[in-house]
Amino acid sequence: GISKETLFWIVLLAPFTGCRLEEIGALRPLNVRSEQGIWFIAIERDRAQVRAGQDREEKSLKSSNSDRDIPIH
Repeated sequence: GISKETLFWIVLLAPFTGCRLEEIGALRPLNVRSEQGIWFIAIERDRAQVRAGQDREEKSLKSSNSDRDIPIH
């Protein structure tokens, strides 16, 4: 099953980010970043898989438009 801590973050992030539940569930700590002092959540394919040139995507996106950054307010 899903842990209470994981469920807490899914329920907290879903209404404020507009992310699909599957996207939130696939987030990893590396998806939370800061550039020029602006914190954001990066919704993207698994970078380790892309670098390795593997065909099998552990973390995939619904479409190319799904690759986006969501600011954290």
